[in-house]
Amino acid sequence: LGYPNPLTPRGPVQLAAATQTNFLNGPVLVTSTIRDRGRKLVQHTRHLITSPDGEFACEANPLIAQLEEQIRVADAEAKVADARKKKRINALLAVMVLMLVFGAIFASLSVHSRVEAERKAEQARLDARLEVEREAEEAARKAEQARLEAERESERRSLALLSVREEFRLAQAAGGPVVAWGSNLNAQTTVPAGLEDVVQISCGGYHSLALRKDGKVVVWGNNNHGQTTVPAGLEDVVQISSGGYHSLALKRKR
Repeated sequence: LGYPNPLTPRGPVQLAAATQTNFLNGPVLVTSTIRDRGRKLVQHTRHLITSPDGEFACEANPLIAQLEEQIRVADAEAKVADARKKKRINALLAVMVLMLVFGAIFASLSVHSRVEAERKAEQARLDARLEVEREAEEAARKAEQARLEAERESERRSLALLSVREEFRLAQAAGGPVVAWGSNLNAQTTVPAGLEDVVQISCGGYHSLALRKDGKVVVWGNNNHGQTTVPAGLEDVVQISSGGYHSLALKRKR
C-alpha cells in the first residue's frame, strides 16, 4: 500500500506527510484490511509522540485526527454498505423463497389437475363400461324374454288336441303326454301312467277319454253309468267323443 513504515527513522513532517498522502488522498480506505492497518499506524504514530507539545506532536496530531475521522467515516460507510448488501441478499433470498413456494404451489396444482383429469378419465371409462354392461344385460334380458315368448307361442301352437269342460281341462301337446287339471273329484284329471302315442282326447262330465295311435281307447274317471268301461274288442277307432255320462267311438270302416 505504500504507507510509511513507522519503524523507519524519519522526521515528524516527513511521517505526517507520508501518512496524509497514503491514507487521506484517495479511496484507499475501502476494504476493512486497509482500515485496520490504518488504525495500527495511528496507534504506532501516537506511541512515537514523546512530548505532547513538541514539534512532531503539533504536526502529526491534526493529521492523525483527520485520519481517524476518515477511518470512522469509512467504517460507517462500510456498515451501511454491509447493511444494504444484507438487505439485497435477504431480498434475493425472499424472492427465491417466493419462487420456490410458487413453484411448489404450481407443481401441486399441476399434480392435482393431472390427478383430477386421470380420475375423470377413469370415471368416464368406468361409466362407459357400466353402460356397455347395462346394454348387454338389457339385450340379454330382451333376448331371453323373446325366447320365452317364442317358447310360449310354440307351446300354444303345439296344443293340437284340446278338450274343455266346465269343471276341468284336458290337453295334449303335440307329440307329448296328456295333461289334465281342474276338478279331480272323480279322478278325471288323474292321467293313467304310461299313456303315450295319443292322437285325440275328449272330456266327459266327470270322465276323460284318449285315443291312441294304434286305434285303442283309454278312459278314466267316474264310472257310475259305465262311461269308462270300454267295450271288449273295441279297436281301429278313428274318432272319439263324450257326453256328460257317456262315451262314443267311431271305428274305421272295414
